Amino acid sequence: MEQLYKKGFLSFRPVLDLNNQLSIDAYLERKNSRVGLQNVFHVENSLKSLNDDELEEKMEEIIADSEFASLLNENGEIQVGDSLYKYTDSGLYFVHINDEDHLNRYLEENRSQLGLGTKSKSQLKLMRRVDELVDIDEKITRYRVIEDEPREPIAYTGGSSSNYVLSKLPAEFKNFEITNGRQTFFGGVFGKRRASHVYFSSHRRAKILYFNQKYLLASRLGIEVKYQKKGTGIWSAYKADELAIGINQAFFALDYKTSQMPSIPKCVIKYDGKAYSDNYQIIPQNHDSNAPNWPFKDSEISISLNVPMYGWVEENYTPEQMNNMLWGYAYSYAEGLMTKLQKPMPEKISMVGVSSSMIYINYMDVAYRDTHTRKIKRIFNQEFQTPKVVLGFTNNGAVEFKEISGLPDLMSAKTINLDFYGGARRGTKWMGKRMIFAD
Repeated sequence: MEQLYKKGFLSFRPVLDLNNQLSIDAYLERKNSRVGLQNVFHVENSLKSLNDDELEEKMEEIIADSEFASLLNENGEIQVGDSLYKYTDSGLYFVHINDEDHLNRYLEENRSQLGLGTKSKSQLKLMRRVDELVDIDEKITRYRVIEDEPREPIAYTGGSSSNYVLSKLPAEFKNFEITNGRQTFFGGVFGKRRASHVYFSSHRRAKILYFNQKYLLASRLGIEVKYQKKGTGIWSAYKADELAIGINQAFFALDYKTSQMPSIPKCVIKYDGKAYSDNYQIIPQNHDSNAPNWPFKDSEISISLNVPMYGWVEENYTPEQMNNMLWGYAYSYAEGLMTKLQKPMPEKISMVGVSSSMIYINYMDVAYRDTHTRKIKRIFNQEFQTPKVVLGFTNNGAVEFKEISGLPDLMSAKTINLDFYGGARRGTKWMGKRMIFAD
């Protein structure tokens, strides 16, 4: 990117080396001499009243993914083939590259009418997340994500994993402040984005971030912690002495109908290449496919449960309640197996509960830490991906593992519950936040 900057390219979110003040000064000189953010903001027309931090935050609200934002120019634009794509606070607009002037005239002339609009509460109650793609005229097409009614995130209590994870946290993480994060209006143009900051000083901070956004050209669902340093008015990623991220719960409820329930065992525990039943007896396998496999491939132990065999009627419970009940069983099974094998409890556990109409996925990871790094990111889903879930099916007294096909992507999950933390260390001091919410 630095070589592109030297040639005059200005990024929507630059990647700068904060140890090289000369390159920063040169970049800022070019940036300040060129009019940027042309026709990017329409919903709120008060950019002149914003300070640098507020303006940067609004730009990040439009595009949460830093890597993708760095590929856009200073006006939120990128050319792919012969098409120009322009990201704004009212959506993504794209035209043939020869029609750039036509697009800018349209955006300028219709500035006051380009908001997302308002809907009645009765209309909003019928809405869920919908990708909207419309032709504005014969040359301009607009894309955006229409969300349901904005709401405060719902704090929830997870299964027994939460206490386990919290008990295993190093002392420096135990007192992290709990937050729901902050979702702003612009953050909903392409999906959800929640962020929270913790400051070491006025020029150094850690940012804890959740994002579930579709940009048409790319999409991301994940969490991130990054360390930032402010230099000459710009917050940029900077190497922290150490970063940490941990997942107390990452829960997804997916709509999925299956007629294969009778052949799914009540419980299959997969650990160290072997399959076990709920009474910890080894189950013969027709072949070992390293299954079950999950959206969280680093799981040390994976547990699948046949929901109807536990006597629960889904209609009587919310997805969260179903998950808590399932997770309670899954965690106790993991604990029981580790006790029998005289092994320590694993730090990464995943669970899948299967019913005739839903699949419930849950995952925990005590902690992931890295030194001298700018950020840690966990991507749960991205464009053109669906979760790979491999389940065991009874076959002539043995278990045969097969991948389930036709699952919706995690970005379209009916329910997403997250409980995670992110923190940074500077010297001997750790600072961070624990974010808990339901999407």
